[in-house]
Amino acid sequence: MYQIVMDYIEKNQTELIENVKKLVAIDSTNPGQFEKEAALELQTILKQAGISFETYEPFEKRVSVLAAMDSAQSEGGLLFNGHLDVVPSGDLSQWQSDPFKPEIRNGRLYGRGSTDMKGGVAAFAFAMKAVKESQINLKKPVYLHAVADEECGGRVGTVLLMQNNMIPKVDMAITGESSTFNGEMAVVRTCAGIATIVIKSWGKPAHASKPHEGINAVMNMARVIVAIQDHFQIPKTQMDPLLPAPTFAVGTQIKGGIKMNIIPEYCEALMDLRTNPGMTQESIEYQLRDIIEKVKSVYPEVNAEAQCSMWDNPTLLSEDSFAVKKGKEAIEKAVGYAPVCKMRSGATDARFINDLLPCLVAYGPGDALIGNIHGYNESVGIQDLVNWAKAYANLILGVCGETESM
Repeated sequence: MYQIVMDYIEKNQTELIENVKKLVAIDSTNPGQFEKEAALELQTILKQAGISFETYEPFEKRVSVLAAMDSAQSEGGLLFNGHLDVVPSGDLSQWQSDPFKPEIRNGRLYGRGSTDMKGGVAAFAFAMKAVKESQINLKKPVYLHAVADEECGGRVGTVLLMQNNMIPKVDMAITGESSTFNGEMAVVRTCAGIATIVIKSWGKPAHASKPHEGINAVMNMARVIVAIQDHFQIPKTQMDPLLPAPTFAVGTQIKGGIKMNIIPEYCEALMDLRTNPGMTQESIEYQLRDIIEKVKSVYPEVNAEAQCSMWDNPTLLSEDSFAVKKGKEAIEKAVGYAPVCKMRSGATDARFINDLLPCLVAYGPGDALIGNIHGYNESVGIQDLVNWAKAYANLILGVCGETESM
């Protein structure tokens, strides 16, 4: 059955590439245009493939598409998770071609979202169609969730699906984020967690010509963030060799003051923290409070606090887990070599799904080293798309199985 499906994908790969181009051509920037138009295009692709689906639109233009294939059993199986939103394109003069007019040059398809991750979403759908068109009856179900909002934290996409009990209880899941490295397909099984720290500073307004009559919240914020930069200690934790080390970046965003000639009474800054297992929100906030108290002992006018506004857990699947083994087997059947597990920075929606069931962090088309993820001239390899469609189809067959003929 594997070879029948592989032959189908090889023979019909032009359709896969056209579907990627159709999705990339739609501006689904987040924030901005959002996902609705891309979701409509995906629905058209799924209808043509004969795959059933429903949509979830909790807010206007914020749309997720939830597709499923029939099976003999209703439990277990496989979940594909991908996102329809893309990051802003930035300075258009830096692109060699319009980011929303996909072009193929030298064996690569260029356009915003080609790697991150409309290529993966299209390959999901095409793999499902290949299995269906090959007339293989599955034992267990396969699902495709093409979600909203991954690029801005996932709260309107995967998180809402989880909160509303819309994630199926499958045997394993994957996110189709890029995990090709200089042409070699790989499996990413770990990612650091993400925490957002909000630092607030309060002062007293006054006329800027009489600064001594006010308390400058921006100046005091500067004292606090410099102290955090100099004295914050990342806790030592037990780490998997492929788990990215925890990091922090303080002052990634900052805003304060309302007018040039008014001493600012309020300032707010953000701190990005990447976490590992063993780190807790409580311990982080305790350390930040301690640093602020030490700043106050030197500058009594400082009135500041730091609180965690978001805490997402890290993801850590073992090398010998069911999900990793099946992921490796599917790639080897597709391309003939045994893939390795690789480290990749950045988090995916797997950090949410892994609270419910095992989910590979990144398993999909787009070269993590040369695909320019979030950069200018983002691209995905044509052969890479075909290879990953084959791997996805193999994964469907390996996890969901074929029913015995009567």
